[in-house]
Amino acid sequence: MKHMIGLALVMSLILGLSGCTLPSTLAPTPFPGISSKAPPINTLSPLPTFTNAVTQAVKVTASTASTQPVPKPTQAAPTQPAKVQPTPTQPAPTQPPATLATATKAAPTPKDVKAFLVALNDNGVSGKKIGCGDSVVGVIIQVPDPAAPLRGALDKLLAAHTQYYGQSGLFNALFRSDLMLEMVTISSGVAEIKLTGAMTIGGVCDAPRVQAQLEETALQFSTVQKVNILVNGIRLQDLLSSK
Repeated sequence: MKHMIGLALVMSLILGLSGCTLPSTLAPTPFPGISSKAPPINTLSPLPTFTNAVTQAVKVTASTASTQPVPKPTQAAPTQPAKVQPTPTQPAPTQPPATLATATKAAPTPKDVKAFLVALNDNGVSGKKIGCGDSVVGVIIQVPDPAAPLRGALDKLLAAHTQYYGQSGLFNALFRSDLMLEMVTISSGVAEIKLTGAMTIGGVCDAPRVQAQLEETALQFSTVQKVNILVNGIRLQDLLSSK
């Protein structure tokens, strides 16, 4: 029943909005216990239309949006690449190239050679037999320049001014003389030795001893087969024979 009454009210409302009224024959039949007097139905005024308002709102919004300035996108300032300062590098120290001058300054390796002395009254047992029954014997010495071994050996022999060589007991017949080597050359197997200074001997037996010491010191080298010795321009044999 309630549904029927509700349906009738809805239809009345629709007809009222459209300007029509229900016919009297459609009026609901009162039911027992329900008042037949229905409350007066107010005719509703037409519903307001919102089309214009919405359109105006849209226009206002559009016009407002058009008047507002569009912010321009800001361009980022170009960034300059950071300049890297080059780190100064010091060149590695370089060794100067070896030259002939620096090569000649290098200390040469000493060379072992022999200087010859006399074994008195040895009669050729310890070395080569010479006059007066003696022997000439070589002892090892070192010379500073291996490129000139003969010169170095003669210099050391002439510089020895002791009568005997160390503890060896070997005699030095040149210890009284004051001689210096002026020049020495070797050509075609012949060594020419030039001495300057004073020669002093102690007796006739010193003559073969002095000659043997000088000659054998030169003959130890394979490049020498003969020796010519001059003292102040005079042949050694001639000088010794005059003494």
